[in-house]
Amino acid sequence: MKLKFDQRMSPTVKATWYKLYPWRPRLFWWRVGCVVRTNKVRHKDYDKITTVCRLIDEHYPHYKKERKPHVANHSIRDVSRY
Repeated sequence: MKLKFDQRMSPTVKATWYKLYPWRPRLFWWRVGCVVRTNKVRHKDYDKITTVCRLIDEHYPHYKKERKPHVANHSIRDVSRY
């Protein structure tokens, strides 16, 4: 499969694809959509889409980093009452 990415491309990423692979950032899924469009893979061919996800994981290993939980530095007690 060709891994071609064009900055001007706006690929279609289906919501069902997110369940096929563990959490990845949006740029990862943009790349998956570009590869799917470039190679003319059907959007319901989940086997090929997971193969594309594995290929992108091999070429871009930094996407495997887990997302950091959002931690707020304040609590409700800090809010002044009127």
